[in-house]
Amino acid sequence: MGSLISKSKPPSKKAKIFLIIGVSIDLLSIAYYKYTPFIISIFNDVTQVNISTPNIILPLAISFYTFTQIAYLVDA
Repeated sequence: MGSLISKSKPPSKKAKIFLIIGVSIDLLSIAYYKYTPFIISIFNDVTQVNISTPNIILPLAISFYTFTQIAYLVDA
């Protein structure tokens, strides 16, 4: 995404769209790894359904990596 942003001559509308897509993908990935078990447990409590929680192995330093990627995209 960074190369697409820099090739589209920021601050164009195309660069903003690539930035929004890149940041969204980064935030969705961190939300998946960190909050999926929490969201499923709340959903189970509210709806009285028993959906099993997947065993997600949290990558080391996922928050640091994600926010570094976001900073790179904004700088691009």
